[in-house]
Amino acid sequence: MLCASHASIRAAVAVLVACGVYSRAAAAQGPRAALDPITSAVIYHPITTSSAEARAHFLEGLRELDLGRFIDANVHFKLAVAADPNFAFAYLNAANTANSLADFKSNLALAEQHAAGASDAERLQIQMTRKGFDNDLAGQLALGQQLVEQYPRSPRAWLALAGAQIGLNKNEDARASMAKALELSPKLYVAHAAMGNDYIFGEPHDFTKALAHMQEAEALAPDESNAHLLVGDAYRAQRNLEKARDEYLRATSSNPAMPCCS
Repeated sequence: MLCASHASIRAAVAVLVACGVYSRAAAAQGPRAALDPITSAVIYHPITTSSAEARAHFLEGLRELDLGRFIDANVHFKLAVAADPNFAFAYLNAANTANSLADFKSNLALAEQHAAGASDAERLQIQMTRKGFDNDLAGQLALGQQLVEQYPRSPRAWLALAGAQIGLNKNEDARASMAKALELSPKLYVAHAAMGNDYIFGEPHDFTKALAHMQEAEALAPDESNAHLLVGDAYRAQRNLEKARDEYLRATSSNPAMPCCS
C-alpha cells in the first residue's frame, strides 16, 4: 500500500485492533521521534517482549502505521519479530500491515501460535483479528467490548472496538467509541483520521465534521503527506476540487516519491 486511498484510514480502524500498547519507554529515537507524542507514546496497555530492540522496532512500527506509512510499519514489525521470535503482538501487526493475503495469514498464524505468552490485551486483539478474518463480526464485536471493559482508559482499545462496530455498519456506535478515544487522547493523530474518514464514507455523512477532524490531524503532523491526503479527501467530499487539488499537491511535495493520490 503505497498511499492512502479513499478508504484506507477507515479500513485501518480495523487494523487498530493490533495497535494498543503500554510501556513507559519511548520509541527509539530518530529524526521522526518528534511524532511519537501523537502516535506511539499513547501507550495504555501491555506489550509482551523482553527484548529492548524488539520493543523499539514495535513502537517505531506503530508510529509509522498511525501516520499511514504502512510499508515502513511492516518493516519495523518484521524487525521486531526478528529480534524476538516469540513476540505475538508484533506478528499480529506484521499481519495487519501485510501487502499480500499469504503474508497476512502466515503472520496471523504465528501471532496465534505465540499468543499463550502474550498479555490479555494482546490475546483479545489477536482473537479479534481472527474473528474478523473468519467473518464472525458479532464475535469480533463481543471481544472488542471485552477489551474496552478491561482497558477503559486505552484510546486504542476504543478504536479497536470502533473497527468492529464499523464492520457491522454500527456507525453511530463507532463514532461514539472514536469520540471516547479522543476524549482520552485529544492529540492522537490516527483517531482524528479515523473519525474524519468515517464521516466521509460512513452513514450518515457529515463532510463538515470530516474536514474538521482531517484538519486537526494535519495540524498535528503538518509535514506528513498522509495528513494532506486526508484533508484533500475531505475537500473532495465537499466538491471543493480546487482545495482538494492543493492538498494533494502538498502531499506529493511532502513525499516526492509518492506514485499516487487518494
